[in-house]
Amino acid sequence: MKNVLLFLCTLLLVACSSNDNYREKATSSISSKKSAPSKGEDAAYDTNFEQAENSPLSKNKTTSQHLPSPIEESKKIIKTGNLTIKVDNYKEARAELGDIVNSYGAYFSSEMESNQNYQLANNLSIMVQPEHFEDVIKGIEGIAAKIDSKTTTAADVSKQFVDINARLQSKRDVVARYRSIMKKANTIPEILDMEERIRVIVEEVEAMEGQLRYLTKQVGLSTINLRMYEVIERPIAKAQPNGFLTKALAAVGNGWNNILDIVLSLLSIWPSLFFLMIVGFFAIKYVRRFR
Repeated sequence: MKNVLLFLCTLLLVACSSNDNYREKATSSISSKKSAPSKGEDAAYDTNFEQAENSPLSKNKTTSQHLPSPIEESKKIIKTGNLTIKVDNYKEARAELGDIVNSYGAYFSSEMESNQNYQLANNLSIMVQPEHFEDVIKGIEGIAAKIDSKTTTAADVSKQFVDINARLQSKRDVVARYRSIMKKANTIPEILDMEERIRVIVEEVEAMEGQLRYLTKQVGLSTINLRMYEVIERPIAKAQPNGFLTKALAAVGNGWNNILDIVLSLLSIWPSLFFLMIVGFFAIKYVRRFR
């Protein structure tokens, strides 16, 4: 009986070991099939990958990876100030204004000085770093005897930056796809067509880049438009006494002026008088002859 039990146990162990070997072989064969696909499967996978890569969804995903997040981007603010001030002494105020501008690293982009209607004025445009915008405004207020008007604006152009960057990236992606298609073109008309399409989009890209550079410059430097003027006092005429002697002297002066005017008028018409004298002389001579 013991021999029978030992024989059965031996058979059971042999069967279990063979089953484990079979499972290991099957697992290894399956893994080898997965790790080494066939050439047809590779080609199909590559084709599907290219189709997925060129699909609109994939393009949108690729483009969105390059877009700056509005939250991550710092705000883009364009600051502008407009002031009109009256000063007591224009020359001194202009010198102080120059010192203020230089102390904050700003500069004058334009200046137009005028002196008319008993007013000495100057219209200036000052370019200053945004962090010193308020400091320069306060400095200008310090040299003013009177502030006629003051306005400041802060325009947020962050959305414009994001929109332009998004459109730029989209246009660049289109140019890249067109160039890849042009490499596969087989005929001259196809190549010329792709070149024309690329040219149009490149011009649009350059225009957007110019707009972006302009906005960047506006954000990097704030503008202060200043009108500074000094009122020049009009001379007051002295009151003349209204006595008889004063009136008599004034009358003599007016009479002498009238005589001078008559003499000057005669001098201005002397050719006519000379002609009349000659005509009169011959007329008198002719009349005497016939008498």
